[in-house]
Amino acid sequence: MLRVWAFCLVALLTSAPAEAAVTVTFYSHDFRMFGAGLMMNFPHGFIALSGTPDDGSPAADSTFGFSATDFFINALWEPVEGSLDPSPLPASYMASADRHFSFALTDAQYHAVMAVVDKWKSWPQPSYDIDRHNCVTFVKELAIATGLSVSDSPKFIRKPKEFLDDVMARNADFLGEHGNVIAVSASGGGMDALRNRTQQLESQVRAVREKN
Repeated sequence: MLRVWAFCLVALLTSAPAEAAVTVTFYSHDFRMFGAGLMMNFPHGFIALSGTPDDGSPAADSTFGFSATDFFINALWEPVEGSLDPSPLPASYMASADRHFSFALTDAQYHAVMAVVDKWKSWPQPSYDIDRHNCVTFVKELAIATGLSVSDSPKFIRKPKEFLDDVMARNADFLGEHGNVIAVSASGGGMDALRNRTQQLESQVRAVREKN
């Protein structure tokens, strides 16, 4: 009898689905610039993936966000060129970002996320629209791809932090059981984080100009 129970236990363990090996973390950043007595806010939303899918796909240690590549005042009223952020984002920028929540992805969820990334990567230019196709709508599509409930309210369109706080509240039961609600507000990161992110954005602009 003991041998039968042992055999059944082994069968159950070997037939059980393996735990997902990729974790997604949702971030926002205030990205504040100070100078000449003025303050400018360039809020941003993005995700980080870490781990390796169980199906043998390549490791997924990357960050994904979407930004305007040439952000001038005209971006406030017309579409401009946009692209995925260079990955990974600078370490100092990541350290000064607000981490909202994280959870493990199934392989199916991971591939759904990457399908969104591929779609936005090939979006026809000009691809950045501050009120229709920006970092918030990018993160929103990623959240939907993972099965999270999200808001369609236009009040969040330029507010990634508030949008992700709302996503966290809407999915509190799921995240409480399967995820890790972090909700840590970073202290800011200082000039190093600002300088590194600015240099990265400037590199994007140069790449676009050289291509054209």
